[in-house]
Amino acid sequence: MSFESEYRQNTYYGNMEKSKRLQNAVKDLAPPITSESDRRFVEKRRSSFEAGESPEDAFRAKALEAVTVIRINQGAWFNDPADNTYFAEATPTNGDDDISNCSDVMVTLHTTEDSPAQTEADLPFSIDVTTTNDPDKITSKLLVGTNDPGISLPVGFTRLKYYKHPDGQIGNMVMPRYCIGISSQSVDDILEMTDERPDKSFSFGGSDLTTRFKILYEMSLQNQLFEGPLYHQEDSGTLSDEHEKLLRQMEQLDAVYVTELTKLAKRLPDFATRGTDFDLQKIALNLQKGQFGDDGDETFRMICEQTERITDAMFDSEEPDKTLKQLADDARRAKRGG
Repeated sequence: MSFESEYRQNTYYGNMEKSKRLQNAVKDLAPPITSESDRRFVEKRRSSFEAGESPEDAFRAKALEAVTVIRINQGAWFNDPADNTYFAEATPTNGDDDISNCSDVMVTLHTTEDSPAQTEADLPFSIDVTTTNDPDKITSKLLVGTNDPGISLPVGFTRLKYYKHPDGQIGNMVMPRYCIGISSQSVDDILEMTDERPDKSFSFGGSDLTTRFKILYEMSLQNQLFEGPLYHQEDSGTLSDEHEKLLRQMEQLDAVYVTELTKLAKRLPDFATRGTDFDLQKIALNLQKGQFGDDGDETFRMICEQTERITDAMFDSEEPDKTLKQLADDARRAKRGG
């Protein structure tokens, strides 16, 4: 075996081991499944649910899930340490909400009236994490927010059965849901810089600024997509009180995302901002291309491209709410294989 091959193999197994340690660090945070029928459902569906994932995709996606939870709870993401106007708390979902409601992590963003959201609130959202760059899989992840046929919500939202409320109670909660992702190579880069301290906490050497920017940019793009049908209903006078509340919640979240993106843009490495004048879309394109003329982050690129493609198709329609729902129904049928 050549030195390069041996190095790659050692790095692969080293990163897989770090992924396991990261997963172990957060697994006990997930709310317990209290229903016996839900436990049986998860046991029955788990093997088929994971059958489509390669071991490589699985350990890297699981690592990114754990990193997301840890970095949010460390105050590194979705936090305003300068003025303390907002901060976030994250928890892994349990197996039932993962399989049924397409969510890996639940987050509650706490805001004050002085925050960009301009309200004192606890704003929940959930995320589905991926490292795939397959356009069909990404389309499905973007549009299918639940596998529960009993849930009827606007596209872009889900209802977690085991949401951890700020007071510690566990119960149902409707919330925006996002598909976030970075490439397998980007996850490997994070893992190679990750170290476990003697007290079992983790340090992440280097900077995760580009990762944070990518994830926030993906979420902000998806807000534009999911808000579209609700704005159309609002303009036509058909927006229900329940859906108006969801729209206002998404607007409040997006105000924080854009503020975070704007702050991050000034701190990114030169390759990301070169020639952009700190325009967020241009920075995103630079990050898709990569630093050294390589393929860049294909997962980030594909999530952005598919989100923009669906958004264009929706706004080209005279009835964007019906069009987006039809696209979601098509994606759900394709996911089921027929």
